[in-house]
Amino acid sequence: MQIVKLPKENLDKFMGDLSKFGEIHAPIKKDENTYLFSKIEDLSRIELNYNRTILPPKKYFLPPTETMFRFSPEKGY
Repeated sequence: MQIVKLPKENLDKFMGDLSKFGEIHAPIKKDENTYLFSKIEDLSRIELNYNRTILPPKKYFLPPTETMFRFSPEKGY
């Protein structure tokens, strides 16, 4: 198995090339100490030095789909 590391100075070019193939979602800074995952339009907004995001990556990319409640106008529940 070969391990390949992307140098930080090549990250902008790599992300620019990736954006040609589809959307890029990455952590961005919302407030002073608040970060969240979002669709990226401007590559300079990507924040790689963060502790935690508001929503974990798993819940951002795989939102919950289980039906918790169902309501009916006829029954009321």
